[in-house]
Amino acid sequence: MSQFLKCDAPNCDHHEDVPEITAEMVGKECPKCGASLLTETDWNMYSTVMKPAMDMMEALGISRPFVEGDPEHLKLRVHGHNGNLTMGFPHNPEKEE
Repeated sequence: MSQFLKCDAPNCDHHEDVPEITAEMVGKECPKCGASLLTETDWNMYSTVMKPAMDMMEALGISRPFVEGDPEHLKLRVHGHNGNLTMGFPHNPEKEE
């Protein structure tokens, strides 16, 4: 499953893919606006709720490990911020006709 950091500051759309989200990323600044891309609160939610959920999704076949150039690797996207967990299907323009 691909992982990413997303800036949640108002009017900032920065999104950056990362190999793995780690505790060392807490406080990492957004290159566009300077806000934190990963707060301590979001890290705690990721490590206790999101990561176990993502591992379960992979075990159930809902997702599989990220492989560069594989548009099928992600069937469900999970995002957490400020104690809220959202799940949704990612937009895949390659699937549209």
